[in-house]
Amino acid sequence: MDKITKAFRVKSENVKKVKKLAKDNRRNIGDTLDLIIEYYFENHGTS
Repeated sequence: MDKITKAFRVKSENVKKVKKLAKDNRRNIGDTLDLIIEYYFENHGTS
């Protein structure tokens, strides 16, 4: 469980960036979550 928690822990500054991006593009919350997860793995890998 701890490994899963770490995998999805995203720095608040990154979340803010993604939320702003999503808001600017008028995306819904599902798309916002997809963007956050995609952004996280692009920048931090899967380890």
